[in-house]
Amino acid sequence: MEIVIIISPLVGAILNLLLLGYEKIKKAESEHLNFLKAISGTVACSSILLSFVVSLMIFGQESKKLDFLLWIPIEGYEIKFSAIFDELSKTALLYVTGVSSLIHIYSVGYMAHDRGFIRYFMLLNLFVFFMIQIVVAENLVQLFLGWEGVGLCSYLLIGFWYSVYENARAGFKAFITNRIGDFGFIVGIVLFLIYTGGLSFDNKVPQDKVFEVAFFLFMGAMGKSAQGPLWLWLPDAMRGPTPVSALIHAATMVTAGVYMVVRIGNVFGAVDPSQLVFWVGIITSIIMGFFGLFERDIKRILAFSTLSQLGLMFAGASAIPYTGIFHVFEHSFFKAALFLISGILMHEFDNETD
Repeated sequence: MEIVIIISPLVGAILNLLLLGYEKIKKAESEHLNFLKAISGTVACSSILLSFVVSLMIFGQESKKLDFLLWIPIEGYEIKFSAIFDELSKTALLYVTGVSSLIHIYSVGYMAHDRGFIRYFMLLNLFVFFMIQIVVAENLVQLFLGWEGVGLCSYLLIGFWYSVYENARAGFKAFITNRIGDFGFIVGIVLFLIYTGGLSFDNKVPQDKVFEVAFFLFMGAMGKSAQGPLWLWLPDAMRGPTPVSALIHAATMVTAGVYMVVRIGNVFGAVDPSQLVFWVGIITSIIMGFFGLFERDIKRILAFSTLSQLGLMFAGASAIPYTGIFHVFEHSFFKAALFLISGILMHEFDNETD
């Protein structure tokens, strides 16, 4: 049953890709295009709702690990494509699929008159699929693939209306900034492999090497969650459609860094790494909250609010990991609601954001 959670958004993305190809080949006109949009929206929303329903069904069940296939066989070592369904991942699946379901439904009306409707839902489904990969990943390579997939989808969704230069530039800025963090993440993965002889989260890093590994892995978290000096991309990410802003800020991309810190607790739970995460989080929270006081654009105000809240999540995760995840859980719902309400206000006031 658990496989449905993972596969369903991918199936939705593939079906929407086929619809998009059909639309381009046939050059669908108004009436025909509306029919394709109806199918696209139904498929996209149903696929995410199915993942959410199954996530609810398995929430109270025992933890389990599922091995799907032998992925990368290397001499003396092998990497399996596996999924972990424990208390942490099942909690994360609830807010990822739950909030994403609401955003998908909201998007049907928000994007109804947009020519890129089908492309939008294809990317949205794919975005959620990659986030689920991060949540259920059993090893660092699998997590990294989901990590990069989320980054790619965010680039395409932030710059969704790419004909406007500022929108394309915002997407590119997010992409480049995340690559800086990902460089550190890759170095951290390599060091983790060298020092532990494997890539499973259960592997123990030697005490004298733990800060070194944590520092580079945390660079990836800072890029994805816009912490420290890598915060610059997030306010500009508001150039995308409002539901995309809600998805990025509430349930998916920016919370991935916090989730990673909690998931690799045997690295970040050590004294020195936890202090690093704590102080970066606290300092970012204070500074971003201060910057937000001088903004007038409603979506940028919410963006700086997210940056500040993310800092608190990291601080909580470094002290008592599940307090950080609890904050991620409740923040995903209230921040999604704030962004969706801002979209309604902008629509009613003729796109006024001041």
